[in-house]
Amino acid sequence: MAFAAISLGAYAQTTTIREMVLQLKGETEPISFNVEEIDSVTFSEKAILPDAPFTISVSDIAPTEATVTVTPESDAPYYFNVITRSNYEEVNGDLTVIMKEFIEFLQTQYPGSSIEEITSMIQSRGESSDVIPNLEPETEYYAFAIGLNNDGTCSTPAQVELFKTTKPGNPQDCKFELEMAFLSNSSAKVQVTPTDNGIRYYFDIVPAENYPGDVTMINKFQLEMQDMATQYNIPLVDVVNAMSHYGRNLFENTQLIPQTDYIALAYAINDDASAAGILYKLNFTTPITAVSDIEFNISCPKYFDGDELYALDPVAYANFKGKVIVPAKAEVNPDIAQHWYVGLAAGDLSDETLYPDDSAISALVDMQGGVVDKLDMLFKANWGTATFLGVAQDEFGVFSKLIRLVIDFNKEDAAPASEYEPAATSAYRVLEIGKMTQPQRLSNMK
Repeated sequence: MAFAAISLGAYAQTTTIREMVLQLKGETEPISFNVEEIDSVTFSEKAILPDAPFTISVSDIAPTEATVTVTPESDAPYYFNVITRSNYEEVNGDLTVIMKEFIEFLQTQYPGSSIEEITSMIQSRGESSDVIPNLEPETEYYAFAIGLNNDGTCSTPAQVELFKTTKPGNPQDCKFELEMAFLSNSSAKVQVTPTDNGIRYYFDIVPAENYPGDVTMINKFQLEMQDMATQYNIPLVDVVNAMSHYGRNLFENTQLIPQTDYIALAYAINDDASAAGILYKLNFTTPITAVSDIEFNISCPKYFDGDELYALDPVAYANFKGKVIVPAKAEVNPDIAQHWYVGLAAGDLSDETLYPDDSAISALVDMQGGVVDKLDMLFKANWGTATFLGVAQDEFGVFSKLIRLVIDFNKEDAAPASEYEPAATSAYRVLEIGKMTQPQRLSNMK
């Protein structure tokens, strides 16, 4: 029997490869993928906002502060500040996350205010410039600007500018000015201003009867910090950093005894808690009463429609459009008063329960929300109800009773534009009470 030989090679099995081919716009060659190697295909939609409509410049960079200037392309409201590079990278540069946290924080701090009132306090329009304080020496920051709607949402991407604070000078050359900012029978606020904001320093208030002398006092503080480092098993320099400060600061002590002598002190400090320079002091005595009887008042006889003033002179009054222009006068004897502060805030703030005197004074003084030591002022505000707040300090630093003047600004009652008398020394303020406390991530927000 004969057997036929069959070649198997001629009947080899054929393998089929399935491919997905993508042809991208603007590309000449397609991209191929083996279908068996594809685990999954996901389609997503991403809204791409236009380029950020801001130009940012950072100038006068110092160890603990810098000047940020923002020039927007339109008159739309926005917010600007700085954030550390590390915090910026934590959110992958998405500053809408930061702004959402910030707005939510402000809502907890001002529960009686609407979201529109809160955002109006922090919005800027037109070109704005501000000195951002309380920065860390030799640290990278991003200055940023981002569009901010009245409802607290962001309307544009953020424009950022990277900068680095500088190295401080010699601690031995640093001088300190101590000034009483507030004094009552049981509390005091002392303003400390160093000549070099990059120098770290220690501050305290001690009873005069317990003051053993400059050298002994410094040695006592050093020993206390050393004991603290030993007790908690941490480096001494960490204790020093936690208990020291940079730049201009306002310190408050609310546990003082009436009619008692005290000494406020400040000095530059080294890593080992020793003094890096001489000690500076301010002696003061707490009064018997908590409120000064110094005479102080605020008057605002008339206000003007910014649109009418703009129509008269579009160049001189370019920033008055859409605003109410409010001249005001502080009625106080400048020979008796040490300082006085006047601010204008949105809404009716006459309720002392919702808006306590201490909080309002802090906003005017501590947060720099008031015009300081001016008899004649000019405010630029929004139409609607607003409240003038004012307070004066006597020669001992004790505050007067807080003045509250509620006015309903409406166009029908505005004075004729022909009666407007511009004053070269006027202080222009946007409708606000100072700069608000910020959450930790935005510790340098204005």
